[in-house]
Amino acid sequence: MEKILNYQASFFGDFSGLKVTEENVSSFLSQLKGFMFMPLPMTSIDIRTNKLMVDNRMQFISADRNYYITVLPERVDFTYNYNPQTTSLTDFKEIQKNILTFIELLESNLSGTKGNRIANSTVFVLNTFQDRTTLNEFIKKFSNKSIFYQDENDIIEWQLRYNSRRNIVANDKAENSNAIINLNIPNNPELNNSVLMSVDINTDPRNNSPRFVINDLDDYVKNATPVFIELENKAKND
Repeated sequence: MEKILNYQASFFGDFSGLKVTEENVSSFLSQLKGFMFMPLPMTSIDIRTNKLMVDNRMQFISADRNYYITVLPERVDFTYNYNPQTTSLTDFKEIQKNILTFIELLESNLSGTKGNRIANSTVFVLNTFQDRTTLNEFIKKFSNKSIFYQDENDIIEWQLRYNSRRNIVANDKAENSNAIINLNIPNNPELNNSVLMSVDINTDPRNNSPRFVINDLDDYVKNATPVFIELENKAKND
């Protein structure tokens, strides 16, 4: 890969009781003090009034603006987003090391909730090609020439998606999981002649039984990593 744009580990459960209070915010910041996190108001647009709304939920951002921790009523997200003002990363290991540290630091804050699902996802630049011709050669490996276009150069957006089943271990138990792959060429001048790849590995949504503790997210992230690497290599080499 050339650049990781996003990486996220999510723990699903009922966090509706974890309110935005001075005590809770201070407790999170105290646990994360070695990483210089700051509270970040969550905002959204009310489509009826077109006004900016501030949501009463906890969100924290690291000083370098690469990492976010977000507490929603139904899940907690630990997220990395590429920041053009910082060094781009091409290896999951550094991101995972930080996210797994955040999970460990916040264990006492989040241990009161049993989780019913776990998810781990990433988006990265798989390849940037020299020109459109070599990009088209890559696309041909995955799809036949389209009957809808006379010239492959007319295609400004393209994507391929599929889902397979994998067993990912969490808490010494194999969890039946989706491994969703998406390859696409974005309609974005900043990513000209590039192919993006996203991988979303998540426990089967048909099993919603509360069976996880927050530390199981640590297990799942570690054990999903070889699948990320395997699928990236297949996309590059097939």
